[in-house]
Amino acid sequence: MTAEVKALLEEAAAADDTTLSEFCITAARRAAEERLKSAETIRLRGKDAQVFFNALVRPPRPNAALRRAAKRHAQRVKGD
Repeated sequence: MTAEVKALLEEAAAADDTTLSEFCITAARRAAEERLKSAETIRLRGKDAQVFFNALVRPPRPNAALRRAAKRHAQRVKGD
């Protein structure tokens, strides 16, 4: 860490009336939470957004394979 960066962080920590360590941990945590939040967000544009929306509001009817899988799942869950 350069002296310039350290001085900047120390000044910011002092402005928050906290230690440099606490300031850095708080800032790193905020940055990590924001990064994870953005990684979990799906961004769709144009046609992709429309296809996704249509699937939500008008889902296709279950096919035979899905009905069989649902039946097997129900039997397994009921069997516990």
